[in-house]
Amino acid sequence: MKNWILASSSPRRQELLKKIIPTFDVFEPDVDELDAEVHNPRELVLHNAELKFDCAINANADAYVIAADTTVALGNRIFNKPQSMEDACRMLKELSGRTHHVYTAVSCGNCEHEHAMVGVSEVTFLQLSEETILRYLGLINPLDKAGSYAIQSSSELIIGKWSGSLDNIIGLPTELLKQQLVQMRWIDA
Repeated sequence: MKNWILASSSPRRQELLKKIIPTFDVFEPDVDELDAEVHNPRELVLHNAELKFDCAINANADAYVIAADTTVALGNRIFNKPQSMEDACRMLKELSGRTHHVYTAVSCGNCEHEHAMVGVSEVTFLQLSEETILRYLGLINPLDKAGSYAIQSSSELIIGKWSGSLDNIIGLPTELLKQQLVQMRWIDA
């Protein structure tokens, strides 16, 4: 039986991973993630997922590790986790009435094999008033969420539509991950 580790303390990722792997340990990697120094959101999330993977596998050499990183991008403009409530408000104002992409990279494997993949989904925000933004920010904690929002919480206030993987938007592209793990014969279909 494989010893699985999720290199993330995110409760959202933990719930999503349970769809594929019911039993795993959680390891919180201590890494300095790139924030927005790279102008390509795909490269940014891949780099950060691989950093987390390397940290977790170095501490758990006999394990199978899954590490992920998510960001929101409006074109090449990256919206990671906000630094303050004011920053969260600014992000929601900028995303208001526009369509953006959510990128989640996953790095998975063991000390011999590492595989990386990126899920991309599209989200269109409603036109948001200042009052709606403040109301929404009063309902969620935006400080631990890329783009300052959570599609699974009070999304009717801010989101007009989305396409692609909902799990990817939440923080772990489970469909893509399961496909890779089955292909590697690390889990059954």
